[in-house]
Formats: sequence, C-alpha cells, structure tokens
Amino acid sequence: LALYVPKENERSDPVVYANHVREKMVIASQEYNKNKVQACDLTWYEKLPHEPNPKAQALGRRKLTERNGGVLPPSPVFTTDAFGNPLYNKEKDQ
Repeated sequence: LALYVPKENERSDPVVYANHVREKMVIASQEYNKNKVQACDLTWYEKLPHEPNPKAQALGRRKLTERNGGVLPPSPVFTTDAFGNPLYNKEKDQ
C-alpha cells in the first residue's frame, strides 16, 4: 500500500484516521483479490470473545470487562458494515 498521510481532521481524531486507513486497506484488498471484502468497526478486544481459541475468548472477556468498569458489555449487533452496506436483506431474512 502507498503511504497514507493523515489529513488535518484525521490528526485530531484518531477514529476518523483509522476508519479512512481501513477503507483504503479494504479497497486495496478488493483490487488485489478481485473479491468483496467487508469491514466492521470491532476492536481487537471485541473480536476476541468470538475466537475459536478458549484462551483468546477468556482474554477478550477479561479485557472488555476491565475497560467497562467491571461489567462485561453485551456483544455488538451489526446491521451494516463499516461502509453502511446492509449485512442482511430484511425481506429475504424474515
């Protein structure tokens, strides 16, 4: 990938910067692999509880609990990907 230089608004907001970098990575992956790649807004800790490895699951639950004041937050429910594309077809899935 080409070097990505953050714009002024990205320098003050790391979430905006990270989302733009993720978008560039998805586009590059689609061009390289010639298939659709989806992205989501999960953090690494939010993904860990869903890993097949029990140790990774436990680490994810522990870290999320620590970051949330001792309470394990509910798993996120996503209806769109990071670009706003629906993850399911309402008419088809009902």
